Amino acid sequence: PQRWQRFPGAVPLPALPSGVELIRVEEDLGPATKALGAAPLLDGRIRRLIWCDDDWLMPPGWAAALLDAQAPGEAVAASGFAVARLKRQGCDRTGFTDIAQGFSGVLVDPAWLCLPDIAPPTEAWSVDDIWLSGQLARQQIPIRLAPGARAGLRPAFADGHGLQDATLGGRGRHAANLACADLLNRRHGIWPALQGAASPVAAADASGGSISGKMKNGQSPAAGCQGTGRSSATARAARKKKSP
Repeated sequence: PQRWQRFPGAVPLPALPSGVELIRVEEDLGPATKALGAAPLLDGRIRRLIWCDDDWLMPPGWAAALLDAQAPGEAVAASGFAVARLKRQGCDRTGFTDIAQGFSGVLVDPAWLCLPDIAPPTEAWSVDDIWLSGQLARQQIPIRLAPGARAGLRPAFADGHGLQDATLGGRGRHAANLACADLLNRRHGIWPALQGAASPVAAADASGGSISGKMKNGQSPAAGCQGTGRSSATARAARKKKSP
């Protein structure tokens, strides 16, 4: 972005090797900027967009492992976790996940990230994994796991400013995850609360954000791990229909 939201001053441009194009955006959308900044520019030009974190080193074959795992209408993640961890009902399908963890790599069609209301609001600004995975779930796009793509990854450096341990807007990482999942449920009907579970957000606020949960037997999967998702053409048609 032209300006960071978390840090004052100008944004220094990194030194990049020949053949790498740097995309600048006006607004800092938080860590989701790495995907949401590129998606509109690539929509209609390519069908596969991979994002990852810049504080990890990827070994040879990393991108190929993500590409090889993809089937039509599916996203791919090198690693992920179940939304049951947030006391919510999600995917219960072997080889798939609810939340794609961006640090190790995620593969999507850029058209899926070009919805008119895709920019993360305050509750979702710091938790791109939950927000972006929710955008896939609302379109019923399953996220396939490709654990081979995670093999050999290693941290590039120690990051004292990592969002994992940051408190923003009075919320730690887990409480922010809960608040974002709650927002996505209210907006799009995805990831309903597990049967018999107390309000995840209220419980996190009361306990300091230290909740974990397990999927209960008999729960049916919520949208996001059903079917084969939407094609690029379908996604673009939906955007045009919603445009004024």
